[in-house]
Amino acid sequence: MQVASDFIYGAIIAGVVLLMVFTLKLRGDETSIDATVFRAARIGSLSIIEVIERDFTNIGSHNPDLDVLDPKDTFVNWDTLGVPAFLVFQARTDSLVTSQKTNVCYSWIEMPGKTVTLKSGPKPLLELKRKVGVDNNCNGGVLAGMNTNMITRFEIHFLRADGLAITELYGADADVQQIVVRMRAVSPLGPGDAIEETWWEKVFRPVNLWKRRAG
Repeated sequence: MQVASDFIYGAIIAGVVLLMVFTLKLRGDETSIDATVFRAARIGSLSIIEVIERDFTNIGSHNPDLDVLDPKDTFVNWDTLGVPAFLVFQARTDSLVTSQKTNVCYSWIEMPGKTVTLKSGPKPLLELKRKVGVDNNCNGGVLAGMNTNMITRFEIHFLRADGLAITELYGADADVQQIVVRMRAVSPLGPGDAIEETWWEKVFRPVNLWKRRAG
């Protein structure tokens, strides 16, 4: 009887140990999967971020004479609340001294029927386009970058030196000192369990950014 009892207790203990091992293995696999998903999201985002950083750092770079800059030497047109939302600005798109300024446009719009399911519910995916050589309303030009399967949020904000938002680029309040770009993205593999989206934000203060000057 004692042997049978010991056998039962042993089986129970073995079962508990196996359950613990399985649980730890499952958690380890989930952690590994989450790490892979997060890494894929970061790698996918980095290629977009590098282009954004280059473009926004170079805004107004074609004009070396800061004292005679006009607002439209920096910003051509914008509608960050439109459908699609867009920003057109002037910059050099390469590092050659002889390169000419060109209009660069970033536009973004929700894609109909394209969503990703997060814990908070379905979230629309955005189509983010980058075009060069466009007209003042972001028409025409050459498509030079696009993402349609990762981005869940994209924002551009213009701020004064004191951090207050600017609502116009050419009027009395057009004293842009900072440009804030925010982006959220999911992995091409889908959202992870622990980390569903990657977040990125940067404040740009381009050297040749048009701003009000004393005098």
